[in-house]
Amino acid sequence: MPAVAALMPGAEASLALRRTLPAGSSWTVIGCRSAPQLATTLTTRLVDAVVFAPTRTPLAEIALLRSAFPQVPWIAFAPFRPDDGALLLACQSSEVALVLVDGVDNAVAGDLVVRHSAAAHRRGAEWRCDAGTRCASDAINARLQSRRHEQTHPALAAPHRSE
Repeated sequence: MPAVAALMPGAEASLALRRTLPAGSSWTVIGCRSAPQLATTLTTRLVDAVVFAPTRTPLAEIALLRSAFPQVPWIAFAPFRPDDGALLLACQSSEVALVLVDGVDNAVAGDLVVRHSAAAHRRGAEWRCDAGTRCASDAINARLQSRRHEQTHPALAAPHRSE
């Protein structure tokens, strides 16, 4: 059951996140009121993404958690204003996976969080492995088809070297 830990003040952003998670999915939002509660959640549950408000929770306050859980994508979700450029640069240098603007991205917040989650990353890795396997099997099939063609049409076959 995939989970998103949400460290956001107020209910509006959390509610927007809950409402826009994919319908019929098993995604859950775990509300955290403080960094220590988020730390407890990260150590006791499998968390696929952390959504936080950098306007209320300074990046320095959660830096230790971010370094302890580098595989978990951290997503900033706050009512950013035009004068928050320095904060957005700090998010970029802290390798925040995604920045969502509260009041603008609310309608697609859940979908974007799912797309940037650790679960999506794992699915992508599985797909690449499957695609690689399929590519290898396609190459083998092409080679077998070529051999069959050589056997049925020996005159058209490329000369084989005898060693």
